[in-house]
Amino acid sequence: MKKKAATIFSLALVLCLCLVSLSGCSPDVYEMYIQAAAKNNQLQQMDVDVDIDVSIGIAGSTFQTTVTGSAKADNSGPSPVMDMDLSMSLLGQSMDMQVYYADGTAYYDTNGVKYKMALLYDDLTAQDNPVDTKLLEFEESAVRKSRMESTADGTRYTVTVSADAVNDYLKDAMGKSMQNSSFDSSMNLDSLEMSFSDVDASFLIGKDGYIHEQTLLFTCTADMSAISSGALTGEMEMTYDASLTFREPGEPVTITPPNLNDYPAYEDLLSGAAVS
Repeated sequence: MKKKAATIFSLALVLCLCLVSLSGCSPDVYEMYIQAAAKNNQLQQMDVDVDIDVSIGIAGSTFQTTVTGSAKADNSGPSPVMDMDLSMSLLGQSMDMQVYYADGTAYYDTNGVKYKMALLYDDLTAQDNPVDTKLLEFEESAVRKSRMESTADGTRYTVTVSADAVNDYLKDAMGKSMQNSSFDSSMNLDSLEMSFSDVDASFLIGKDGYIHEQTLLFTCTADMSAISSGALTGEMEMTYDASLTFREPGEPVTITPPNLNDYPAYEDLLSGAAVS
């Protein structure tokens, strides 16, 4: 039961790894947004807050999952550095996770259990990072409706994006993520039938030309029979509500490492050689 629930939770996090910015409005506003998204995508340092709420219904049961916390990244040097502090919950269970990454090594602190392992940065961000900060643009033709509002902090753009455009992108991204996961690599991803609602999204473009906030709200249905067996089969219905906030984009970010001597090697932890 927990393994199947973890599979569903992984799918929810994949959608988090696929957070996208969706564009529209009039031609002038569309171009303004594209330029702002490009500025964010070019950031070498960033400090973000994330708040994700996912409700999943399957086999007559409802699962509520949340991910909240912050993440810092610095890609300006010869080797990437990252620091995440996240709280996640599933099925009434909570997990606090801190991850520090530098010089090809990831340092984990999960509910007080610490360990380290050598890991490629791309593998870390693909498998263990539920916070994706890169903004990806959709064509203007994907936008069904849009509006703009001037605020004290800048300009907020609200758009509704076609389900067709979102369905194609998210299904492709989800399939790639599942193939790279620890789940059965022989599963037939083509048989996973998914459909997405139109996506309601908003973006706060600051007066500095950066995107300071992104929110997403959409629903997804999927036939889980192709990838799951037992009780958790049939149609899954999910509601996904997320916000991503950039703290002072464009400003220098300071990442302070923890005491790295407190982290035994993962192999030593497994063998029981490490003393807690």
